[in-house]
Amino acid sequence: MKTPEDEEFDRMAKMQEWKTNELHKCTACSTQYSEDEGGIEGNFGILPMNFCPTCLSCMLDMAEQLNFKEWEGLTNEELEQLSNKWRIIYGGHVSDFAHEIEEILRSKNT
Repeated sequence: MKTPEDEEFDRMAKMQEWKTNELHKCTACSTQYSEDEGGIEGNFGILPMNFCPTCLSCMLDMAEQLNFKEWEGLTNEELEQLSNKWRIIYGGHVSDFAHEIEEILRSKNT
């Protein structure tokens, strides 16, 4: 019976026998990588591009950072309701009023 260490050794030996896929050169950083590692090959419009896993991750992160969300402001009616709540319910506790505004904006912009 094989020990877990023997099974791991056999698994690693089989992995070393695998034929590696064609290597690609990253257009951004010139690193060579295979499809097994990740990355992507495709086109930016008509430009052929290859991205290694690291550059692909960075590019997707940058695109997410550039995806600005539009924030909606409060309507006059909502401001009036909050103003009345602040005076009547909270008795002038500004931090509670600010928290209420924050919750309304969060619900409108998610």
